[in-house]
Amino acid sequence: KTDIRTKIKESLTSIKKGGNVMHLNLENVSHYAFRYGINIDENNKDLQKGKTLANGIMNKLWDKDPKDRKRDILHLQKKFISWSEYSKQLKRMEDIDFDKIHNRMQECRKEQFDMVQNMTSVMKEFIDISLNSQLSNQTKMYFLQWMKIYLDIESKKHLPDQENKYHKMWNSITCKVGTDVNELRKLESTLDDLSFGLEHILREIGQVYEAIKELKRERKFEVLADNLSIFAADLLLDGYPLEIMDGDASHVPLTWINAVFDKLKERLGDKKIYVISVLGIQSSGKSTLLNTMFGLNFSVSAGRCTKGVFAQLISVEEKIYGEYGYEYILVLDTEGLRAMELANLQYKRDNELASFIIGIGAVTIVNIKGENNSDIGEVLQICVHAFLRMRLANNNIDLQPGCYFVHQNVPDVIAKSKMLYSYKKHKDQLDDIATAVAEHENVRGINHFSDVIEFDVNKQIWYFPNLWIGDPPMAPANPGYSETVLKLKTDILKYPEKYSSLTFTKLQERMTDLWKAILNENFVFSFKNSLEVRSYALLEEKILNVNKNFYHDVKSKTHNYINTINSCEKDFSCLKQNILAEIEEHINECYLRFKSELNDYFSTAENKSTINQWEAFATQKLEEIVSYLRYNESNKISTAVDLREANYKNLKKLEKYKDDIEIFVKDLVANKVCSSTQDGTSSLENMSAIQRTELDDMFNKEWDDFLNRLDFVQIKDKKNIRKEVWKFLKEQYRAHIAILEIYQNTKEHNKDKLPDQKTNDNNKAMSSIKTSAEKVESTDNEYCDDDGYVMTSGIRENLRNEETVRIDDTDFEIEPLQRELYDIKVKNEDTEGISGEPDYVNY
Repeated sequence: KTDIRTKIKESLTSIKKGGNVMHLNLENVSHYAFRYGINIDENNKDLQKGKTLANGIMNKLWDKDPKDRKRDILHLQKKFISWSEYSKQLKRMEDIDFDKIHNRMQECRKEQFDMVQNMTSVMKEFIDISLNSQLSNQTKMYFLQWMKIYLDIESKKHLPDQENKYHKMWNSITCKVGTDVNELRKLESTLDDLSFGLEHILREIGQVYEAIKELKRERKFEVLADNLSIFAADLLLDGYPLEIMDGDASHVPLTWINAVFDKLKERLGDKKIYVISVLGIQSSGKSTLLNTMFGLNFSVSAGRCTKGVFAQLISVEEKIYGEYGYEYILVLDTEGLRAMELANLQYKRDNELASFIIGIGAVTIVNIKGENNSDIGEVLQICVHAFLRMRLANNNIDLQPGCYFVHQNVPDVIAKSKMLYSYKKHKDQLDDIATAVAEHENVRGINHFSDVIEFDVNKQIWYFPNLWIGDPPMAPANPGYSETVLKLKTDILKYPEKYSSLTFTKLQERMTDLWKAILNENFVFSFKNSLEVRSYALLEEKILNVNKNFYHDVKSKTHNYINTINSCEKDFSCLKQNILAEIEEHINECYLRFKSELNDYFSTAENKSTINQWEAFATQKLEEIVSYLRYNESNKISTAVDLREANYKNLKKLEKYKDDIEIFVKDLVANKVCSSTQDGTSSLENMSAIQRTELDDMFNKEWDDFLNRLDFVQIKDKKNIRKEVWKFLKEQYRAHIAILEIYQNTKEHNKDKLPDQKTNDNNKAMSSIKTSAEKVESTDNEYCDDDGYVMTSGIRENLRNEETVRIDDTDFEIEPLQRELYDIKVKNEDTEGISGEPDYVNY
């Protein structure tokens, strides 16, 4: 053996030194197989045809710079990223100019449709081949597979060099060498441009569909869109993953996804389906676990290889269907949480993703590498909080998914006994959090974590050995890993015994309701865990109390100054300067006092380590109210002094006018009236009718002459406030002009009617609004009602309910439509009783 080994080594060494080494791969030696009669796939005609078609498209790509390929070919995706950002703003009310945001969304869709009409040659050829009815399904499958192989080869060819540059630059920044951070951002963008795979082309097809369907153009485009959804449904049936959540936009294209599932129902019927999802930290082995469990082909590698959420459909055997009641399994693979490259997005993206995945799945595999489950525990806390808030907002969101905890690279021999106590403590902590969240959100019946997410600490924790025996790449696979996966799979497949399986239709409804609820929820997802949520709520309460006390302290001082001003009768200019200086000094004193109170809170609070991150925010809010009070109170003092001075002068003028009128009357009686009577007295009884008429004319003339000599300004005509308000509303809310006019006409018509008559006419107005509001081709069906009318649910609700608000002991009717458009919140909590001033309790 030693002699043979030595000779082999010597031979290999001589070949290597000689330099006559021919590097071969399997594809290069495939012709030898044909020579020796070995049948291989490369000899298949469908494969050769598919490969030729793929080469035709790749030749167009190879002519382009690798950094520009994605940008030059996939035009619609950038617009979808902008569209999704506007959609979130609109749902979460991050911008009050709804018409502006809505118009921008429409512009994005119109630009996308223009791109569809002028589609790039690569996309046009890809779609033509995919929809070509003359090509066999086998040829299309080989074509797609070759496209995937070629695109992956291109990415792997160019990515390593850029990744090395990125890591070197990152290290230089970490070492504070002085590298520009902007250069790092450019490299991140380059890495994203070089990552170009088949999933990006299929994502572009989804945007082609959405742009056509939402704008509803010519019939030929409608036919194209329908064919694209059929193509995607066929891919899903053939085992290709369907992207459920866009990894770049972090958005679910509901129109496209629902269309694909509609075509699935046409192909298969409304079958029962069992949804299994996986969730875990980046590079924890999620895709590897699913591939091993179900024989799938999700992308696997170190780092963030899965981006977004991908679904694969698996049909089950009749035995499983008869025993468990479902005919298909939908497996969802997700991108890793806490990714370093997404650190700038903080926790929002991870929390939204986790809530969506856990909410959709009947069971979620929570994959953990090692023994530490702290990061996943924090995400689960946010999911519990989010589910409860979404349940309050929408009765349809009544989810109770289950979860399995899987620890990778942990031998089961001693782990179970050692970690059971730790998990029970963790379960108790999750129970406490669920109870606290339910109490905070006023949700009844929640006493344990399992009341929200089903979890049995004794049965649903699994420990997996390492996938490899030794160190890759030469290490063999560990049979113990596969055996444990099989046991877990068997247990998971039995899980739906507790619950009725979903149908495709129910799954679509759940996805739609859940994603819309996630879009509407913006508060909870911004935090790391429930402790942060509660800490922030307590801090916010403290800030509001400080601001309220600050506000009322200064307002009380201003009120006293105004009383002083109202009793002043001289030196108004000097008085104004003195009071303004004193009020400024008082505001500064209050600022220092309340700033000290906030500092004490941050230094002594039990959760100070958590709330320290918001100290600058609290100071900013205090400074904002200082700026407001300085401006508002100085204006109020100045106005009060000017008004008092004007009133004082008017009082003096009034006294003078009284004296002048008295003199005028005496002179008029003595000189005019007495001389006009027959006996020289002022008695009107002795006057004739003609004399009385002449006396009236004379008095009116003398009175007008007297008024013209007085120094005062006559009051102009009063403004019609209602008319001004409606004019403003019409200008601001042109999209709802039909609703505004109908409602205004109804109110005018009802003003002199009895209450019962008003109610009947209001009901008629509601019906009229429903039928008269203009139907629009909306950019997003979420903003239309079931019949396509532009009318938010808030307008519909408020038009049904007359409401009043009490201000200074007077009931004022708030126009329901104005209430919706303005979101009026008026509280009579001002200690001065001065109406119209802001309530800084809500600052």
